[in-house]
Amino acid sequence: MYYFTTYFDKNYLSRGLALIHSLKEQKVEFKLFVLALDEFVFDFFSQNHTDCVTPIKLNQLENHDKELFAAKTTRSKVEYYFTITPCLTLYILDTFAEVDMITYIDADIYFFDNPKKIFEEMKDNSVIVIPHHFSQKNESANTYGKYNVVFNTFKKNKDGLLCLNWWREKCIEWCYDKLDEENERFADQKYIEKFPLLSDKVFVFDRPVANLAPFNLDNVKFEYQNNIYTVNKEQLIFYHFHYLKRINEYFYEVYYPTGWDKKYFDIKAVRAVYRKYIRRLQIEESMFDLEFFNSRYKLKEVKFLDKIIYENMLLHTIFYTKFINVKKVYQFYSKLKNKWQK
Repeated sequence: MYYFTTYFDKNYLSRGLALIHSLKEQKVEFKLFVLALDEFVFDFFSQNHTDCVTPIKLNQLENHDKELFAAKTTRSKVEYYFTITPCLTLYILDTFAEVDMITYIDADIYFFDNPKKIFEEMKDNSVIVIPHHFSQKNESANTYGKYNVVFNTFKKNKDGLLCLNWWREKCIEWCYDKLDEENERFADQKYIEKFPLLSDKVFVFDRPVANLAPFNLDNVKFEYQNNIYTVNKEQLIFYHFHYLKRINEYFYEVYYPTGWDKKYFDIKAVRAVYRKYIRRLQIEESMFDLEFFNSRYKLKEVKFLDKIIYENMLLHTIFYTKFINVKKVYQFYSKLKNKWQK
């Protein structure tokens, strides 16, 4: 049994459900502790009970960790969420006696293979960290943290608790959405670089089959054949759909920091992986009749010019969603934009 934890509000509920589906799809024996950041998410899992998910109310965590709650007034919402990460992870180990190892995972990842491959390579280590693997074009982003807070494992032993408790203490002390170069701090993320200095039981899973993402795609050979996604000829374990933004029911904006160099990967693989994920989101929303909480906006509520501008930003990759040929819609708006510019 593998134990995971994550957190999200109603805006990310469909992504959380997609994450759960992906673990089931890979036949993982797991328990996911979900910190509900609003009542909607807690009520949803209470009403749609499943043995593999344990919902936790935010005030349960805050009542357990008074220092976390005290920090709430000094942080923005996103900064408070950053602060929550190590506090929640430690809370699970403190509260649930059966949990001997806990892995924090971001809600916007999707498993394409069983994560046991990561755990098997951990061996007798106590902590797992995973690098960003920024591509050459994005190397400057390492300033914000070599390792990504996306899949972080801690055993309930001396070394695991040493790193986790230290991380929590540091995040309570300072956890802001800005770079503090003098003290080598950024949010909850840059602290992770210090783990190997605290313990020699820190395992770095250093292959991009885990945490393939928009910020490292042009650093690998990403391919898709026979329904299998491979990264440098090795099967993809999970993809991190970092900063995927929803425009409306049909359109999504894909994040690519400095533009992708397509010579490094198969664009068909990128289209396929995003198409699969977006369709999964739509299935979850349809299955549970979820509203589009995280839409960037509704088309009827914005000016026509805004529609064109956002549409032009939208796709380096064209998707087909809900049987709508998005490519034709994109071409239509592009023609209108060109006409408007003239």
